Amino acid sequence: MKNKILNYLVCCIILAVSACNQNAKKTESNATDSIPNVEQNLKEEAQYSIELALKIPDQVEQLRLSNLDLKEIPQEITKIKNLNRLYLGRNPKIDFAKAFEYIGQLSNIEELSLTENELTQLPEQITNLKKLKILWLDANPKLEFGAAFEKLEDLSKLNELSINDNDLKELPASIASIKSLEILNMARNQIKVLPEGMKELKKLHTINLDGNTQLDINKIFEQLGDYNNIEVLQLGNCEITAIPASIKKLKKLEILWINNNQIQSLPAEIGELKHLKEVYLFENPLNDEIEQFLKGILPKTQVIYVNPMLSN
Repeated sequence: MKNKILNYLVCCIILAVSACNQNAKKTESNATDSIPNVEQNLKEEAQYSIELALKIPDQVEQLRLSNLDLKEIPQEITKIKNLNRLYLGRNPKIDFAKAFEYIGQLSNIEELSLTENELTQLPEQITNLKKLKILWLDANPKLEFGAAFEKLEDLSKLNELSINDNDLKELPASIASIKSLEILNMARNQIKVLPEGMKELKKLHTINLDGNTQLDINKIFEQLGDYNNIEVLQLGNCEITAIPASIKKLKKLEILWINNNQIQSLPAEIGELKHLKEVYLFENPLNDEIEQFLKGILPKTQVIYVNPMLSN
């Protein structure tokens, strides 16, 4: 009897120890499983804080620091070697001449936003960003754009430039020096015509002139006729009353935005644009025959009569 009781107690002890070991393994497993989540959360949060980014500098590829009322950019930012996107918009208290002593050392930067920073000059060190592809200079109306474009001349990978909301009445001729440019956003300025030298931008395929109410639309289309590769043209909100017949010269045009204007009809010459895929016509006082007319001359083109943002 004593032996049976002893055996029973031994079995209980063994089972208890085994259960403890299993629970310990589960706890350890759960802790291990949670580590990637902690690391992922830190990586995501580090996008919005230089301090957190410096805890994992090799894992951070973008910093979204816009509208943080920053006073400076610390020298330690140079430790974030893999940084390729840097957003610094709406931080006008930063001394950007000083900041670019460090930003200019970030050799992998491909996208940079300096929107709404009261810039008057582009720091010289921007020329060190040889991999820069996209640059945002929106809402810096005091910036000396002529000198700025000259500094961008040697950035051979820069293919997209945004200069929206700068109260520009004309583009400096030096825009033509940015030979690699493919996309140019210059919405909501006061531009009338384009500088003649811009036709030398052979890679330029997208032009955004949305909200430029002072456009000489006939002259603009004459100029665009000398551009060989325009595929996307945005002319919404420009107070346009008519599209000239010279639109036919834009042989490669694929997408045309002429929404929110005063257009009643379109010229028959638009039918010569064989590559035209989409025309955005919403918010225009169109005549009753326009839909049937466009179906006849542009049978393969999608014509959008309703604002897609409102229809979703």
